[in-house]
Amino acid sequence: MKKIFALALALLLLAGCQEITGAPAEINWVLVEEGAYTLSDGTRVDKWEQEEFRFWQLYKLPDDGIELLREDAPAGPKDVVVGGQAVFSSLSEGAQENIKTYYEQRGLLYDIPTELEKAYAAYQRCQESGKEFSSFQVNQMISPCGANDTVCYYSTSVTTSYDVQLANELRLCDAFRRDTGEKIDTMDLFTISQEEAARWFADYYGKEAPMSAEMREAFQPEYVIFRSSGLEVMFPAGTLPSQKSATGLYLEYEEAEDILQEWAVPDPRESD
Repeated sequence: MKKIFALALALLLLAGCQEITGAPAEINWVLVEEGAYTLSDGTRVDKWEQEEFRFWQLYKLPDDGIELLREDAPAGPKDVVVGGQAVFSSLSEGAQENIKTYYEQRGLLYDIPTELEKAYAAYQRCQESGKEFSSFQVNQMISPCGANDTVCYYSTSVTTSYDVQLANELRLCDAFRRDTGEKIDTMDLFTISQEEAARWFADYYGKEAPMSAEMREAFQPEYVIFRSSGLEVMFPAGTLPSQKSATGLYLEYEEAEDILQEWAVPDPRESD
């Protein structure tokens, strides 16, 4: 069954501007680095940590103490468990080490200086409009999304502030051999080439639809997310010219059985 959805998270926590309603509750933060970043106009930004929760990083303007950006410590794959999914600790030590090394080498998929520039621009707009600025947030989480006896899948979700009262989420997927943790090239999960896959998913959306050509042009293998419940293709914000937010397709595995390797389909008993 075909489903098409747009992913734009309306999160008030990530609002750029809000009506001023009163002073916020007092939170204890510890300054860990003065002038950690310098913005393009020369403005310096300090780095803080919350005293009670060290997994939060906070970036503030030193002069007025304005909180520009809050960063959650990256999570996963080791410390993230999703109900019903293969637990990372159930893999062999060698497989765990290989998967962990892959993600350590890949690193973060967001850039703190870039997010600070966006947050500071929003702060300046709020000052001009006389409204209160609410800090942006960013986090990255790696979590299991599907598995069978041969392969295990992990999705990476990066949520960043997007605009006033909005956030954007980037979703990518990686496949690994379950016994060794060796990374599997995504296109090895298919029986067709990358070009053919791009055309197949675009045609699935609708051969004559205006966005079909955009999907065919923008398609990347890592946009395909293998979930226990079905196949998801998520085009990040900015990859489809006609769409402002991330846009995705969802389909049942039975609909794509002609283009997938039989061994690549997750076992639904390991449901998400």
